[in-house]
Amino acid sequence: MVDARGAEDVAAVLVARVSRYGELAATFGYATLDRVEDAMQAAMRHALRPIDAVHRIGEGAFAILLPGLKAGNLAALAAVRLAAALEQPFEANGRRVLAGITIGIAIAPEHGTDPDVLCRNAERACVEAARQVDRFAFYTPTADALTLSDADLRMAIALGHLDLALQPIYAIDSGRIAGAEALARWQYGGVAIPPSRFVQLAEQSGSIGALTHWSLNTTLRHAAAAQLRNPALFFAVNISPHVLRQPDFVEQVLGALSIWGVAGAGLELEVTESSLMEDPSHSARVLSRLREHGIRIAIDDFGTGYSSFAYLRQLPATELKIDISFISALSRDERVAKVVRSMIAVAHQLDMLVIAEGVEDAATLERLREMRCDLVQGHHMGMPVPAADFVADLAAPV
Repeated sequence: MVDARGAEDVAAVLVARVSRYGELAATFGYATLDRVEDAMQAAMRHALRPIDAVHRIGEGAFAILLPGLKAGNLAALAAVRLAAALEQPFEANGRRVLAGITIGIAIAPEHGTDPDVLCRNAERACVEAARQVDRFAFYTPTADALTLSDADLRMAIALGHLDLALQPIYAIDSGRIAGAEALARWQYGGVAIPPSRFVQLAEQSGSIGALTHWSLNTTLRHAAAAQLRNPALFFAVNISPHVLRQPDFVEQVLGALSIWGVAGAGLELEVTESSLMEDPSHSARVLSRLREHGIRIAIDDFGTGYSSFAYLRQLPATELKIDISFISALSRDERVAKVVRSMIAVAHQLDMLVIAEGVEDAATLERLREMRCDLVQGHHMGMPVPAADFVADLAAPV
């Protein structure tokens, strides 16, 4: 299947998965989606070399074989071409379907020579790709080679082996820090474990409650120290849909605020749009109780689901966080710019603030300023830093 025996050439296996396949199937039906996948496969073949191959390997999944590459990093160029070829909607059964993809890349012989091993490693990279701006990622053997268990994660939480990073969020009009997003970090055996991996482990094993408890309390501990310098700062914590369904979740949050002496307005809970739509009525009830105590609610990754504007008026949210996939394309795709402008306008009409994540350059920042976006975060303004350093920098003389 893959010939990597040449002294100079290497080969690559890519696994591409349709983003939100379940949502698309529920919306358009499997028959329509099957025809869309045929069109996607044809578009991918057209974007690649004649010697490359594209195979469907399951529902919403493709394996792409790239033999005879002069260097492994050329697989990234192929991934970019594939993503670009699938940016436009495909027509099937009278419907227009926009189906993005995430792509994982494994290189032979570096990441294996057996076809099954390469496909598995590309699948693993595909999980991490969903969190990347460009929606593709190379397999990282150092982290993935580790065998992690729920016991390892629970022990890391109990012994304080997790770390907290904070990424600043800026007010776009003043340029001042308005808050920060809390990001969990885990070094295990000297290797940085991707958050997507240990969060998924926590959700699957049932330790997500313990991880959320750690994240809330650690964030609020640093928030209490930071607010001595700037009481107006807020701190955002990502919440899994699994804990949102716990009957005592509201009491847990209020208890943590009380312990650390942080007012509700100093905490923002980020919940993804797709998780809110799993049970909109329950989500609205839980979020309403949190809002009664002044806690800020942000709808995260907005624009990636099919609920969109229709449900916004039913949810007691205070912020709308536009997904990074829109922001990264803002300065190079005028159609995306029009969508983002509409998102901002509707959010403002509903008295919500708008946060743009993934701002990577000055051109994107300027477009967002023109569109009257409220808050921004991204590497262009500030990288995630250890929480203690974030607080120390606030306390430094101006």
